[in-house]
This record gives sequence, C-alpha cells and structure tokens, in this order.
Amino acid sequence: MSPPALIAAGTRAPSFRWRTEGGTESLENALARAPVLLLFYPLAYAPIGLADLPPVDRMLQRLPAASLIALGISVDATEQAEQFFSDLRISRIQAVGDPDLNIASAYGVRRAEGFSELASILLDRQGLVCRAQVHPLCFPRPCDLLARWLEELSIAVPSADSHRS
Repeated sequence: MSPPALIAAGTRAPSFRWRTEGGTESLENALARAPVLLLFYPLAYAPIGLADLPPVDRMLQRLPAASLIALGISVDATEQAEQFFSDLRISRIQAVGDPDLNIASAYGVRRAEGFSELASILLDRQGLVCRAQVHPLCFPRPCDLLARWLEELSIAVPSADSHRS
C-alpha cells in the first residue's frame, strides 16, 4: 500500500490534540489564537533534527509570540521530544509527540520506515492548509521559504540583523 499523498493547499486541516504542561491543547483552540506552522521532523537526536530545528527556532524567535504557533511533530513520545527541545534550547516551537504517527498519517507525511518526512505545513486561522512541502531528509528546511510563506499571511519576519539592534 502506498503512503498517502501530502495534504494539499486549500484542504481543511485534520484536527488533532497534543499534551502540554497544562493538560491538552487542540488544533482548533490554537487556530483561534493564531496561524499554526507544523514542522514535522523524523525523530529526536537524528542528525537532520539537530541541524534543522535550531535555525527555524531562531527565525521564529524574531516574531511576536502571538503572531504564530509553531509545533514540532515527531514520532517520539512527548517527554522525549520535550527533552530534545530543551537540550537544543528550542523555545519558540512546541514539542508534539506522535508515536503512533496518527498526525503524520493525517497530513500525508508518514514514511514506510516508521517516522515522518521532514515537512512544513502552514495553516491559516480558518484551519485551511495554505502551504505544504516535504523537504529532503539530507538538508535542513529553508528558513527563507518559511519566511515567504509567513509573509503571505502578513506575518513579517524581521531580519536577524534588525532583531539584534
């Protein structure tokens, strides 16, 4: 059986819930506050996760916190994903465990090997997929691509130089 295709732009985002420090959160509640960026990565401590997530987190730190909710989703249990984020000092992306790959399957990024693709999916506040892309597993996802996507939703990403001043 072939894996499902990557979710298409314009599609209603499949609902899911995740565990947080305060209990659980739902995609619908998150979307009521801000657009949501789903950042799928294969698994904690894999070389691509180590190289990919820190630059994305640094870029997102330049945004006002209320402008976007970013979720890092992997096959790991939530506790392991949270520890991974803590070890990397990732602060702007929330760790979401998807050990059964239900979220990855719903968004069409589950791999036959038992983990997810390296993929980015941007959801608008109405819960529609604006952009979706699978990235090669051998290179970090391009931050400039994510910045262009955010600008399409009128979320301007300040340059790193302007953020330092």
